[in-house]
Order: sequence, then structure tokens, then C-alpha cells
Amino acid sequence: MTLQPDRVKQRRRALHLSQEQLAELTGVNQPQISRWELGENDITGGTLTALAQALGTTSDWLLGLSESPFQMVASETTLDSLEYELVTALRIVKPSHRHVLLVLARELADLD
Repeated sequence: MTLQPDRVKQRRRALHLSQEQLAELTGVNQPQISRWELGENDITGGTLTALAQALGTTSDWLLGLSESPFQMVASETTLDSLEYELVTALRIVKPSHRHVLLVLARELADLD
């Protein structure tokens, strides 16, 4: 399967991930991420799933089969795009760091 290389890089940068961080999240090495972003290598099904999850997007979008990077399910239809980005970012943070994000969000809410 052939990825849209610009989309991989775009999502990675939007999430402020380095190639090394994305490689760790997907279980591949950093040179493989670079080859995907350059359009030099194809991807297998299992790895495509891991990449889409790490980037908080859909496999269809990464492959150029969809124009929207997000697939909204019924329970998420009340989220706007920024809220969805926040949830996506939260999902890729190490579980041990999620509490820190929750504390920060609550502190910000208290400022309003």
C-alpha cells in the first residue's frame, strides 16, 4: 500500500512529534519513517494501523482515499476540530504523563 508522504509528515509535525518519537509509537525505526515521508517505501497493513493510531488519523486518509484526516464516530460528533486534536494528542502521550496534562487542563479551566 502506498502512503501519501506529505500527509505523514503533515500529521507528525501537527502533533509536534519527531521522526524518532513516531518510530517508537509505531514500532519501526526512524529511517523507515523518513522513507515513508519521502515516498520511498510502501507500508503493510498492521504497520499502517499503528501509524494511523499514532498520528490520530485514519488509514484511508494516509493512503489518499479520504479527504478528511478524522473519522468521526457517533460519540465524537459533539467535538469540534480543536477538541478532537486535544483528544488525539492525549492518546499518544505516555500513560504516566497523562495525569500531568489533566492537572494542567484543570488549572487552565480555573483561570477562566
